[in-house]
Amino acid sequence: MQMTGQATARSPLGQGVNGACHRDIWAGRTILVSTAALVAEMAIGGVALMLIGLSQDPESEFTGLGLVFTTVVILPMLATVSVILGLLATLILVLPTVWLARRAKGRWGWTRKGAVWGVPLVASIVSAALLLVGSVLYTMASGAVGSPTVHAWWWLALTAFSVPSALLAWLAASRPEPGSGSGLRLALRVFASGTAGAVGLALWGGLAYATGLVKLYEPPHLSRADVVGIWQDGSGGTLELAADGGATAHRLSDTGHGHCEGTGKWSLESSGTRSQGLELAGACGTTWSIGGTSERPTLYYYVGDPDEGHRYTLLRGSER
Repeated sequence: MQMTGQATARSPLGQGVNGACHRDIWAGRTILVSTAALVAEMAIGGVALMLIGLSQDPESEFTGLGLVFTTVVILPMLATVSVILGLLATLILVLPTVWLARRAKGRWGWTRKGAVWGVPLVASIVSAALLLVGSVLYTMASGAVGSPTVHAWWWLALTAFSVPSALLAWLAASRPEPGSGSGLRLALRVFASGTAGAVGLALWGGLAYATGLVKLYEPPHLSRADVVGIWQDGSGGTLELAADGGATAHRLSDTGHGHCEGTGKWSLESSGTRSQGLELAGACGTTWSIGGTSERPTLYYYVGDPDEGHRYTLLRGSER
């Protein structure tokens, strides 16, 4: 019985499987699968952010020409950047997670089900270590220290981002398939599943907006009484709007080329049912758009190309 036990423990099959698993962690199959999973995650996350953004105050005016430009130029660029970022995250985040998880499995004898909780646990540790290194480098370069809340959110985001790809990489390393193209086929299946998820999310989101289940963003419609008061830019600039139509500006940004101040007149202008603006005549004369929400309205105008989304924004004095 003792000889049988030793033969089983040292059998070529057992050694071959364990050896293949450890080698495959850093092999092309695992790298391909992890990168494909991360790119798919970024695609799903991008669609989710886009859908959420439709219900928020937009940062730029998105025209039809802008949509064409995004489709033809930006999307291919984003796809290329996503692949590069996915490969980089695989090498510095996912593969170290899988490697350490393998080491922990060998030391503490995890069962196969142990990976379900073991990999996320190791991913949280690796994410914390990577975030610590990044924070130290940032502090050395800028002299500033990030707040604990920001660090906590980054840690949660890195952990959540790495866990799905780490689990798939673990699976790819644990169940090697014969043939040199098996890794590519598995990566393509992962990417196709992620793409289908992104498309499905986009369709469900579009249906939710089309049926009114989720409301598209609409700027607030303000009365004259809502506008009266002091508006601030947070940098010392103020615009005081009086009930009689008078306006007093102090150190307002002059389209990014300096500051202006003085007195003038203001009036509310409406174009259609959704668009409302504030016309300022006299000193610092310009047209301000009204955005934000009814509870927290803003006055703003775009600096430069509106598609770039650079706004100069004023908030009520009490809301700063």
